[in-house]
Amino acid sequence: MKILAVDDDQLQLDMLTAILNDAGYSDVTTVTSGALALHELNNPNATFDSILMDIQMPELDGIELCKIVRLMPKYQTTPIIMITAMSEKSYIDNAFLAGATDYVTKPFDKMELVTRIKIALKLNSSNRAVKKLRDQIEAERHFEIDSPVTIENIPGVVDAAILVFRV
Repeated sequence: MKILAVDDDQLQLDMLTAILNDAGYSDVTTVTSGALALHELNNPNATFDSILMDIQMPELDGIELCKIVRLMPKYQTTPIIMITAMSEKSYIDNAFLAGATDYVTKPFDKMELVTRIKIALKLNSSNRAVKKLRDQIEAERHFEIDSPVTIENIPGVVDAAILVFRV
């Protein structure tokens, strides 16, 4: 799993990286601003499975960054977990309105954080599987309106070929 962590505090990023590595997530990219995060997210050679971000950052805060990320087709369903010291209800509400998947306040419990990341990743994986199955069913259900449809094994249904009028 490839994770992007965004925080203007390098110490927080180092701590997050260590926690994620201990949990088995070794592919972690860290950036110290929203602008650098957008640069990474727009890289065509990189796709992130989860994004962790702080709210309070200079220039582009986490709420605005989250809104921008949700507009990117590639990341519309990617789990975004806000990790922030902002615990007021208005911040939490705004984060979820912007498209955040989850919200963790600092200081955080490392077990809780890792569990929330695992749950978000499993949920996203399940959602992708459901979408793939839905698309497959839709593709198989498609038929041309002018094409005859054969209905079999239903009592009382007469085949259309029998109903052909002969003169």
